[in-house]
Amino acid sequence: MTEPSYTNLEKGVNAINQTMQGINQDLVDVVKHGQKERAAELREQIYQIRKSLREIRAGKKITINSVPIRQAAREPSKPDSGDPKDFNLTKLWGDQRYNPYWLKTAEYFGIREKEFPLASSKISTILDWAANKAQSRKMGEILGTIGVTLKKLQTPGLSERSYAILYRYIKLEEEGRTANPEAKKEIQKEMSAYTK
Repeated sequence: MTEPSYTNLEKGVNAINQTMQGINQDLVDVVKHGQKERAAELREQIYQIRKSLREIRAGKKITINSVPIRQAAREPSKPDSGDPKDFNLTKLWGDQRYNPYWLKTAEYFGIREKEFPLASSKISTILDWAANKAQSRKMGEILGTIGVTLKKLQTPGLSERSYAILYRYIKLEEEGRTANPEAKKEIQKEMSAYTK
């Protein structure tokens, strides 16, 4: 029996390392400006990340939502079963700031770190929707799906963000799937207001 690949685990560790580098840079900036409380928070985040990485590297049994990380890394990806929930990319991540898919999607929309708390749930919804629509976990295909859909939608106004328009469009699309035929017509009219 061949040893399973740990490439997904390695990618996750690399993403965590990159996030930690960003936090270290933020810490330097915060210390320069004398923000002691924020510096203490960042130091605690760094400590927790380093602790997790040590446990992962030591091979200890670490779980996310009661699934051991090593087990999740060893399991091959399941073939497409037709169930769109197979492609949800955000449900196993507690803090989305450590999810490389989420970070890449936030970067695509130009969301800065200070905006993360406000945009977190919307970006997570968009990311899961795009992965399901593309039927893929590949970031290029996910961003391609987002880009194609954004081109169909109206340009955001002065105080609007493009991810907010896409989020509303996705929510209407989801409502339309479960609505009765009469309500579907109303939802389609409302969706057409968001398209060009």
